[in-house]
Order: sequence, then structure tokens, then C-alpha cells
Amino acid sequence: MIDELDRYKAARADGGSNVPPAIRDLHQASFNPVRRNFVNVKKKIEVMRKNNERLREKFTNYDFLPLPDPSDEPEKLVAKGQITIFYLAGFDHLTQSTIASLVLEKLFEKRANLTNDIPPFQIVLEEAHNFIPSRSEGTESTPSLATVRKIITEGRKFGTGMLIISQRPSRLDETILAQCNSFLVLRLVNPKDKSFVRSVMENLSESDANILQTFGQGQGIVSGQAVRFPLLIQVKFDEDLISQSIGNEDFINEVSEWTIPQEQTAKRKSEKNVNDLKSKLKKSKDKKQSQGGSKLNF
Repeated sequence: MIDELDRYKAARADGGSNVPPAIRDLHQASFNPVRRNFVNVKKKIEVMRKNNERLREKFTNYDFLPLPDPSDEPEKLVAKGQITIFYLAGFDHLTQSTIASLVLEKLFEKRANLTNDIPPFQIVLEEAHNFIPSRSEGTESTPSLATVRKIITEGRKFGTGMLIISQRPSRLDETILAQCNSFLVLRLVNPKDKSFVRSVMENLSESDANILQTFGQGQGIVSGQAVRFPLLIQVKFDEDLISQSIGNEDFINEVSEWTIPQEQTAKRKSEKNVNDLKSKLKKSKDKKQSQGGSKLNF
């Protein structure tokens, strides 16, 4: 986009006729601010991309692939017997929401248009409060909200299911939760979360809600169309799902053993040398001015 702006700016200066109206009507003084904004956005995206790469290095047992275009290659994302995980760590909230919105919109479009390009599929939305926040959380910078609302409302007609996961249910969009037909609730302590869960789960009594904070690991309650009445369950712990790549951080020990990276040491040394040189030049200049001033006083 930055290159396009530069090319159109040059073409407009030469009176070119192939300049789009939006660029042609752009005031000359607005060109540089617009270009500068695009440059800043590009830099931010590049920083987030590098952060994502560094975080992915923790997962040595997994292969990460470039994101296929869901418009042209949806079969690489949705296939029989395949699980596709989008690892968005390192990107900011708006970028994560935008990626989720674009991908889910295109995949659902394939099902809704009855093209049969991809089979029926299930979406699992982890940390859902980041993608479908409630009105009180603010929704201006969350484009995925409208997309998920559409899918969860119409998806069942086209073989597109959705599983929503969140540790903070009170921060979720009320309209979307109203479309969920079954709930699995694990341990909840926050009074606001407990009250909210009870308000959206019709079959959950006050006594059932009060036991949520007493649950141990893996204990929970299922309610909704999946069962005839609220049912207490114990989720079996699967050791095969334990990852040695995350969850074993020892930050206290890391601080005690931390040393300044070599690049930072070299940078600081270079900055010190430059500052020392500037200081010497300034002293020399001040000395000459002082001597010059003394001669003028005679």
C-alpha cells in the first residue's frame, strides 16, 4: 500500500489518468500523514509478527505453517479428521480479532453458499472474551463480534458448530450466549461470573450456582439440551495433553541468572562512546568560545 501511494503520488504529479479518484482527490498536504500512518502500521505489524515467531519457538514439537487463504484454499483449513489451530499470541487485540473475523467469515461463506468445498466443521473459540466481548467491555475494536454472532445464529443450518471457552463468562456477549444450547461450567469463584452464568442457564438453580466455587480440578456441571437436568461431572485428566513447552516458567530463577544480551551491551557501549565524543566536542567548543571572548575583552 505504501508503494502504491508513492506511485500514484508520482503519477498524479505527472497528470496521469490512471490514478484512482480517492487518491486523485486527496489533498497534497494529506499525502505525507496518510503515508506515515501506513508506515507506522506496517512497523507495528512487523513487531507483532516477530513476537509471534519468538513465542512459537517454545513449541518445539509442533510444525507451524503459513496461513492459507481461506477464499482460495479452504480445504487446507477444514478437512475430515483434521484439527487446525490458529496461534495468535504476540498480536494485539485488534489484529487477533481481525484475523479471526476474516478467516471465519470466509469459511462460513463456503458452507452457507452450499459449494461443498469443505465438510461441516466445529469452531472452538478459546479465550472467547477477547473475540466476543460484552457491551460493557467495549466492542468498537472487535470485528470478530459481528462475525461470530452471524455464525452462531445461522451456523446450525449449514453444518457449522461453535464451542465457546472463557474463564470470565461475565465478559462475554449476551446475544451470543443466548444462542448456546448447552453449558459446561467448571470452578467459578467470582460473584459476578456466577451471577451471570445463572442468568443465562435456565436450568441452573441457586443451590447449583452456590456449589460452583467448591469444585476441585476437573469437576463441573453440565446443563442445557445436552442433558435432561443439571448433571455433576468429573472430567478425566489426560496426561497426553500435557505440554513441556509451556506452564513450566521459573521467572524468579530467570531473573537471578539473567545477563544483559550481547547486542544490548554493544549498543550501550556504542552510545556511551558517542555521548563521550559529543561531550568532548562541546567542551572544546566552549573552551574556544571562552578564549575568543577573553581576547575581545582586551
